[in-house]
Amino acid sequence: MYQFENMADIAESVIVNRPGKLISVTINQKGATGNKLSLWDGADANGREIAAIDTTVSLGNFDFNVVCMKGLFAKMATGTAANVTIIYD
Repeated sequence: MYQFENMADIAESVIVNRPGKLISVTINQKGATGNKLSLWDGADANGREIAAIDTTVSLGNFDFNVVCMKGLFAKMATGTAANVTIIYD
């Protein structure tokens, strides 16, 4: 059964603090002024970067289906935050 985390503010979050899997990211509402969602394999931004998504471009779903060996960390930064849903296992 997949789990989810919704982010709608400029913030950072440890989504998973154990090995897991990033399934997908859905941009529900676009961000503005250079907003970006970054995802790392690990418990902080020092892990291996998985993606850096410009949330200002379009709504939609990004499929990943990648194993995160050390956890999953997300950071929404810059400008006006998007509303995104991160699906993980």
